[in-house]
Amino acid sequence: MFTLLLDLLVNTGIKKIKMSKILGLLCALLFVGYTEAVITGFTGTSPAGTMTVAGTATAATSTISLQSSLASGATLFTVTAAAGDTINTYAFHTTNGNPGTYGAIAKVGTAGVVTLAKALDYATTKEVVFIVVATDTASTPNTGSMTVTVKFGPSTHTAYSFCVADPTALGAVIGTPSSSVSTAVWTVAAGGTDAAKFTVASGVIKTAAILQSSDKIHYTADLTLTDGTATSTWPLHVLVGNTCLNSGVSQVVTGLAMILITVLAIHVV
Repeated sequence: MFTLLLDLLVNTGIKKIKMSKILGLLCALLFVGYTEAVITGFTGTSPAGTMTVAGTATAATSTISLQSSLASGATLFTVTAAAGDTINTYAFHTTNGNPGTYGAIAKVGTAGVVTLAKALDYATTKEVVFIVVATDTASTPNTGSMTVTVKFGPSTHTAYSFCVADPTALGAVIGTPSSSVSTAVWTVAAGGTDAAKFTVASGVIKTAAILQSSDKIHYTADLTLTDGTATSTWPLHVLVGNTCLNSGVSQVVTGLAMILITVLAIHVV
């Protein structure tokens, strides 16, 4: 740390250097040596895609919806903390970070992966709030937390993705979202990117406007599933294009086509 100062003293001579300059240089070197980086933020992903993160850099928050039928061991979400130093550990907050011990956490590479530790009893548990704490390797460790609210819902799919003709008329049926609870009600969540383009009537998704590729290739919105007092939100993706149709019928897109829609969500919209 003090090599620069030593060279200055030897090459220039102590007598030629003002004491104020020596003290200023010492303070600067000490500041550099003892200033440590902090955790600067969090990102996250879930089976439904990239998580929307709010809050502060060291106290982030996010809310996701997942299927209540997930088996033990299934991945719930993955969080990654950004910091000047390497992240050493990810752990649940010691007092309230893993209610009901529904979660298990492990550091995989630079991320913290949270999995379902035991099967969920949806009848009694429709929401679990996890708090993940990241700790870095600084000599005085820095920490940051991310609170993730997981809303479990009876949807039978993680996301709803459909392919429709170009153009698709107003009032056309897009597809049918499904739920393991017959009394649960589907609606289009307000405020989504293309929420005004869709509606749900009698349990089916319909267009509320003409969809055509000259406007957009990929339309997105969110569907809300209400089961009593519990609500959960599920992504809706609609790809407009005649070449993606199978036998002229709109279908739920799976496999490679779902990957294509995900790419379009990033690069087209």
